[in-house]
Amino acid sequence: MFRLPLWSIQLVGALLVLNPPISALIGFDRYTDRAMALVALVIYLVSALLSVFYYRARKMPDLLAWLNVAVVVIVPQLIHQSIDAVSVGSQSSWYVSGIGALLAVTAIRGHQVVSWIGTSILALEVLVWGGFGALFNTGLAGSVALVVTANALSYALARIEIETQDLINKTIEIEASSAIDLATRTERTRRLSDTLRVSHVLLQRISKGEIDEETRQEAQLLEAELRDGIRGRDFIDSKLKESIKAARRRGIEVTVLDEGGLTLLDDSVKSEIRQKFALELDQISSGRVTIRAPRGGSTKATFVASRPGTATPDVFLRL
Repeated sequence: MFRLPLWSIQLVGALLVLNPPISALIGFDRYTDRAMALVALVIYLVSALLSVFYYRARKMPDLLAWLNVAVVVIVPQLIHQSIDAVSVGSQSSWYVSGIGALLAVTAIRGHQVVSWIGTSILALEVLVWGGFGALFNTGLAGSVALVVTANALSYALARIEIETQDLINKTIEIEASSAIDLATRTERTRRLSDTLRVSHVLLQRISKGEIDEETRQEAQLLEAELRDGIRGRDFIDSKLKESIKAARRRGIEVTVLDEGGLTLLDDSVKSEIRQKFALELDQISSGRVTIRAPRGGSTKATFVASRPGTATPDVFLRL
C-alpha cells in the first residue's frame, strides 16, 4: 500500500506556511510600527510551525486548532495597527495569505469546521479594516481558494483512511479465518491419527472375529474415550484420562464437557483443577459423574457425582 512519508508532507506544509513571512520581511520597511509587526510575525511563525510539525497523527489536537483561530484574531489586528489601508501591497498584506495557509494546514489535519470559522473571521477583519476593496487587493480570494482546496483534500484523506482501515480489517478477518481453518484441519487430522492409533489393535481383533465380552467392554471404553476427546477437548490431561478410564471400568458413567471455561486460565491453574477432579473421581465407587467447564460466569469448572434414587448429589464441587 502506497503512503507518502511523513517528512515529505511536513516539507510541503512548511514551504506553504513559510512563504508569506518571507514576503513580510521583504516589505518590512512599509510598516509604521515595526515592533508590533514583528510580534505578529513571531506569533504566526510559532503557530504555523507547531501546526505543521507537532503531533505525528494526521489530526492535530483540538487545543492547537483553536489556538490557530486565536492567531487569526490577533495577527491581523496587530498588522492593521502597523500599516495604513491605502498602503496595502503583497508584502504588507502577507498575513492574509499566511493565515490562509495556516487554516489550510488546520483543515488538512482534520479540523475543517475550525478552518471555516477562521476564514470567516479573517474575511470580516479585512472587510472592517480596508472595506470591500481590501477583499480583492489583499489576496483574500486566494486564501479562501486555498482553504477550499485543503478541505477537499482533507475529505479525500479521511475517505482514504476509512477505506484503508476497512481493507486492514478485512485482511485481518481473512487471515484469522484462514488460521482457524488451518487449525481445524490440523486438529481433525490429529484426532483422526489418535483414533486410528488407539483403535488399531481393537479393530484388528474385531476384523478377525475375536468378539468376546472383554472385546465389547474395551470397544465401549474406547468409544467413550474418543467421545471425551471431542467433547472434553482441553479439559482432559493424562492423569484425568486415566482416572476416567478407571472409573468407567468400575461401572461409573462419566461425562466430560469442555465449553471453554478453562481457556483464559494459566496452565498451572488448569493442572490444579484437573488434578483435584482426578483425585475426587478416584474416590467415587458408583453412579454418575459429570465434569464440566462452563463458558462465562465466575465458575470455571464443576464436578458433580450422583447416584440413582438420591435427591442431592454425593459430591458437588464448583471451582
